[in-house]
Amino acid sequence: MSRVFILLVLCASVSEGGDSPVPASLPKERYAGMITHSPFALTTATAPTQTQPSFAADWFVSGIARLNDEDFVSIKSRDLSTQFSLIGRAENRQYGVALASVNWSDAVGKTTVILSKGTETARLEFNEADVRNPPQAAIAQRSGGTAKATVIPAPAHLASNSALPSPPEIRKRQLPIPVPR
Repeated sequence: MSRVFILLVLCASVSEGGDSPVPASLPKERYAGMITHSPFALTTATAPTQTQPSFAADWFVSGIARLNDEDFVSIKSRDLSTQFSLIGRAENRQYGVALASVNWSDAVGKTTVILSKGTETARLEFNEADVRNPPQAAIAQRSGGTAKATVIPAPAHLASNSALPSPPEIRKRQLPIPVPR
Protein backbone atom coordinates (compact mmCIF):
# COMPACT_ATOMS: atom_id res chain seq x y z
CA MET A 1 0.00 0.00 0.00
CA SER A 2 2.88 2.31 0.63
CA ARG A 3 3.92 1.99 -2.96
CA VAL A 4 0.52 3.14 -4.19
CA PHE A 5 0.63 6.08 -1.81
CA ILE A 6 4.07 7.15 -3.07
CA LEU A 7 2.90 6.90 -6.64
CA LEU A 8 -0.13 9.10 -5.95
CA VAL A 9 2.02 11.70 -4.20
CA LEU A 10 4.40 11.84 -7.18
CA CYS A 11 1.56 12.25 -9.66
CA ALA A 12 0.01 15.00 -7.57
CA SER A 13 3.30 16.86 -7.33
CA VAL A 14 3.83 16.66 -11.10
CA SER A 15 0.32 17.95 -11.85
CA GLU A 16 0.69 20.83 -9.37
CA GLY A 17 3.95 21.88 -10.95
CA GLY A 18 2.20 22.88 -14.21
CA ASP A 19 4.59 20.95 -16.42
CA SER A 20 2.80 18.41 -18.55
CA PRO A 21 4.53 15.07 -18.96
CA VAL A 22 3.42 15.09 -22.65
CA PRO A 23 5.17 17.72 -24.79
CA ALA A 24 3.01 20.11 -26.82
CA SER A 25 2.75 19.52 -30.57
CA LEU A 26 4.67 21.73 -32.98
CA PRO A 27 2.72 24.04 -35.32
CA LYS A 28 1.61 22.55 -38.66
CA GLU A 29 3.31 25.32 -40.63
CA ARG A 30 6.64 23.73 -39.72
CA TYR A 31 5.81 20.73 -41.98
CA ALA A 32 4.24 22.65 -44.92
CA GLY A 33 7.45 22.61 -46.97
CA MET A 34 7.89 18.87 -46.47
CA ILE A 35 4.32 18.17 -47.58
CA THR A 36 4.59 20.15 -50.82
CA HIS A 37 7.87 18.50 -51.85
CA SER A 38 7.07 15.00 -50.69
CA PRO A 39 7.06 12.28 -53.38
CA PHE A 40 4.28 10.57 -51.45
CA ALA A 41 1.91 13.54 -51.36
CA LEU A 42 -1.44 13.07 -53.09
CA THR A 43 -1.99 15.20 -56.13
CA THR A 44 -5.07 17.34 -56.22
CA ALA A 45 -7.51 16.63 -59.00
CA THR A 46 -7.35 19.26 -61.70
CA ALA A 47 -10.53 20.51 -63.27
CA PRO A 48 -11.03 19.21 -66.80
CA THR A 49 -10.21 21.83 -69.38
CA GLN A 50 -12.90 22.84 -71.81
CA THR A 51 -11.56 22.04 -75.25
CA GLN A 52 -13.38 22.61 -78.46
CA PRO A 53 -13.37 19.74 -80.91
CA SER A 54 -10.97 20.09 -83.79
CA PHE A 55 -12.29 21.41 -87.07
CA ALA A 56 -11.47 17.99 -88.56
CA ALA A 57 -12.73 15.80 -85.71
CA ASP A 58 -15.21 13.97 -87.95
CA TRP A 59 -13.05 13.82 -91.11
CA PHE A 60 -10.86 11.08 -92.56
CA VAL A 61 -8.70 10.61 -95.65
CA SER A 62 -10.56 8.71 -98.36
CA GLY A 63 -7.95 8.94 -101.11
CA ILE A 64 -4.49 10.25 -101.79
CA ALA A 65 -2.32 10.57 -104.88
CA ARG A 66 0.56 12.49 -106.39
CA LEU A 67 -0.43 14.45 -109.55
CA ASN A 68 2.04 16.62 -111.52
CA ASP A 69 4.41 16.82 -108.53
CA GLU A 70 1.58 17.99 -106.26
CA ASP A 71 -0.25 16.12 -103.53
CA PHE A 72 -3.93 15.34 -104.14
CA VAL A 73 -6.01 14.44 -101.08
CA SER A 74 -9.68 13.51 -100.87
CA ILE A 75 -11.38 14.11 -97.49
CA LYS A 76 -14.74 12.74 -96.26
CA SER A 77 -16.70 13.06 -93.05
CA ARG A 78 -17.68 9.96 -91.09
CA ASP A 79 -21.39 10.56 -91.74
CA LEU A 80 -20.60 11.09 -95.47
CA SER A 81 -22.27 14.52 -95.48
CA THR A 82 -19.02 16.29 -96.39
CA GLN A 83 -16.61 15.46 -99.17
CA PHE A 84 -13.94 17.65 -100.77
CA SER A 85 -10.50 17.47 -102.36
CA LEU A 86 -7.31 19.44 -101.86
CA ILE A 87 -4.65 19.85 -104.54
CA GLY A 88 -1.22 21.11 -103.59
CA ARG A 89 -1.14 23.76 -100.88
CA ALA A 90 -4.13 25.74 -102.19
CA GLU A 91 -6.87 26.51 -99.65
CA ASN A 92 -10.35 25.07 -100.03
CA ARG A 93 -12.54 28.19 -99.93
CA GLN A 94 -15.68 26.41 -98.74
CA TYR A 95 -14.08 25.00 -95.57
CA GLY A 96 -11.07 27.32 -95.21
CA VAL A 97 -8.74 24.32 -95.03
CA ALA A 98 -5.36 23.87 -96.69
CA LEU A 99 -3.03 20.89 -97.00
CA ALA A 100 -0.03 21.42 -94.72
CA SER A 101 1.88 18.18 -95.36
CA VAL A 102 1.60 14.52 -96.30
CA ASN A 103 3.48 11.81 -94.38
CA TRP A 104 3.83 9.04 -96.93
CA SER A 105 4.04 5.42 -95.77
CA ASP A 106 4.74 2.21 -97.67
CA ALA A 107 2.08 0.37 -95.64
CA VAL A 108 -1.43 0.43 -97.07
CA GLY A 109 -3.67 2.89 -95.23
CA LYS A 110 -0.90 4.25 -92.98
CA THR A 111 -0.19 7.50 -94.87
CA THR A 112 -1.30 10.51 -92.81
CA VAL A 113 -2.26 14.03 -93.83
CA ILE A 114 -1.89 17.24 -91.84
CA LEU A 115 -4.45 19.96 -92.59
CA SER A 116 -4.31 23.55 -91.42
CA LYS A 117 -7.07 26.06 -90.79
CA GLY A 118 -5.69 29.37 -89.64
CA THR A 119 -3.31 28.57 -86.78
CA GLU A 120 -4.95 25.23 -85.95
CA THR A 121 -3.71 21.95 -87.44
CA ALA A 122 -5.25 18.48 -87.56
CA ARG A 123 -3.78 15.08 -88.40
CA LEU A 124 -6.01 12.82 -90.50
CA GLU A 125 -5.71 9.12 -91.25
CA PHE A 126 -7.51 6.67 -93.48
CA ASN A 127 -10.70 5.06 -92.18
CA GLU A 128 -9.68 1.53 -91.12
CA ALA A 129 -13.06 0.07 -92.09
CA ASP A 130 -12.69 1.35 -95.66
CA VAL A 131 -9.11 0.11 -95.92
CA ARG A 132 -9.86 -3.42 -94.69
CA ASN A 133 -13.35 -4.06 -96.11
CA PRO A 134 -14.06 -4.66 -99.78
CA PRO A 135 -16.05 -1.82 -101.41
CA GLN A 136 -19.42 -3.66 -101.55
CA ALA A 137 -19.23 -4.61 -97.89
CA ALA A 138 -18.32 -1.02 -96.92
CA ILE A 139 -21.32 0.35 -98.84
CA ALA A 140 -23.64 -2.17 -97.22
CA GLN A 141 -22.21 -1.41 -93.78
CA ARG A 142 -22.88 2.34 -94.19
CA SER A 143 -26.43 1.75 -95.41
CA GLY A 144 -27.15 -0.65 -92.55
CA GLY A 145 -28.04 -3.56 -94.81
CA THR A 146 -26.28 -6.34 -96.62
CA ALA A 147 -24.63 -6.11 -100.00
CA LYS A 148 -27.09 -7.09 -102.72
CA ALA A 149 -26.35 -7.93 -106.30
CA THR A 150 -28.40 -6.17 -108.94
CA VAL A 151 -30.31 -8.73 -111.02
CA ILE A 152 -30.90 -7.82 -114.64
CA PRO A 153 -33.75 -9.82 -116.22
CA ALA A 154 -32.89 -11.99 -119.20
CA PRO A 155 -34.31 -11.14 -122.61
CA ALA A 156 -37.65 -12.80 -123.46
CA HIS A 157 -36.19 -15.26 -126.00
CA LEU A 158 -33.81 -16.60 -123.33
CA ALA A 159 -36.36 -16.61 -120.52
CA SER A 160 -37.21 -20.33 -120.67
CA ASN A 161 -34.65 -22.67 -119.21
CA SER A 162 -35.19 -25.30 -121.90
CA ALA A 163 -33.65 -23.06 -124.56
CA LEU A 164 -30.39 -22.79 -122.69
CA PRO A 165 -27.84 -25.52 -123.25
CA SER A 166 -26.73 -27.42 -120.17
CA PRO A 167 -23.12 -26.91 -119.18
CA PRO A 168 -20.76 -29.76 -120.10
CA GLU A 169 -19.68 -32.11 -117.35
CA ILE A 170 -16.25 -31.28 -116.03
CA ARG A 171 -14.02 -34.22 -115.21
CA LYS A 172 -10.96 -33.81 -113.07
CA ARG A 173 -8.04 -36.16 -113.28
CA GLN A 174 -5.86 -36.63 -110.24
CA LEU A 175 -2.20 -37.22 -110.81
CA PRO A 176 0.27 -38.18 -108.13
CA ILE A 177 3.07 -35.68 -107.61
CA PRO A 178 6.48 -37.36 -107.63
CA VAL A 179 8.57 -36.61 -104.59
CA PRO A 180 12.36 -36.57 -105.10
CA ARG A 181 14.25 -38.99 -102.87
